[in-house]
Amino acid sequence: HLYKIKAIGLHNIYNATASIIAGLLAGVKNSYIKSALINYIGVKRRFTHIGKVNLSNIYDDYAHHPTEILATLKGSKQVNKNIIVVFQPHRYSRTKILFNEFVNVLSKINRLYLLETYSAGEKKIKGFETKDIYNKLKKLKKNEVYFEEDNLNKIILAETYRRNIIIFMGAGSISKIASNFVKINEWHNLRKLKKNVVYVRKNDLNKIVYKETYRQNIIIFMGAGSISKIASNFVQINEWHNLRNTIKNKK
Repeated sequence: HLYKIKAIGLHNIYNATASIIAGLLAGVKNSYIKSALINYIGVKRRFTHIGKVNLSNIYDDYAHHPTEILATLKGSKQVNKNIIVVFQPHRYSRTKILFNEFVNVLSKINRLYLLETYSAGEKKIKGFETKDIYNKLKKLKKNEVYFEEDNLNKIILAETYRRNIIIFMGAGSISKIASNFVKINEWHNLRKLKKNVVYVRKNDLNKIVYKETYRQNIIIFMGAGSISKIASNFVQINEWHNLRNTIKNKK
C-alpha cells in the first residue's frame, strides 16, 4: 500500500507512520487511513503558509525550541532551499538553559533576522538576551545574521523580490508580526496593480460610498463577515436621510 501526506518534514512522516500502525491495529480500513492522511493539513502555526509577497512565500511557525527549529528547517528545505528566518526568542530563562543549542541551530540558517526576546513576563537575564545570541553568531561567522527591530517591514520586504521562503518563527508576538507583514504588503501590491482600489476606514465608509450613489452604479458589499450588517445599515441610514429630505422639500 502507498500512503501519501501533504504535511512536510520527517517528523510528520514519523507521525503518519505511527497513525497508520495504530489504525491498522484498531481494524481501520486502508482506504479510510489513506483518505485521512491525504486530507490532513497539519497543525496551525506549524509551517503555516500565510501568504505570498512579491516572489516569496511567507510562513508562520511556532518553533521556539532548538529541536523544533531544526525540524522546521529540514522540512522547509523540501520546498525551497532559499530560506530566510525572522526569529523571536521566547523567554530569557529558555535562552539561558539552551543558549549553546540555540546558537548551534541558528547558525545553520543562511540568512537570519533576530528580534528582541519575547519575555512572557520574565525579567531580563544578563548575558542571555537576543543581543548575546547575535554577538555569538557573529563571532562564528557561519551565516548572515542581523539584529533588526526598527524598519523590519522595509528590510524583510526587500527580501521578497527573490524566490525565497520567509519564515516568521517563535512563540510570542511573532505570529501577529508575520500576519501584519503580509497584510500590509499584499495591500500595497494590490494598489500597484489596481489604481481604482481605495482603502476606506470604517468611520468614513458611509460618507465615501454615499457619494458613489449619485451616479447610476451597482454597489456591492461583498464578504463573509460583518459586511452584510454594514450594507444593511448603509441602506437604512441613507433611505432615512432621503425620506427626511423629501418631506422637507414637500413642505
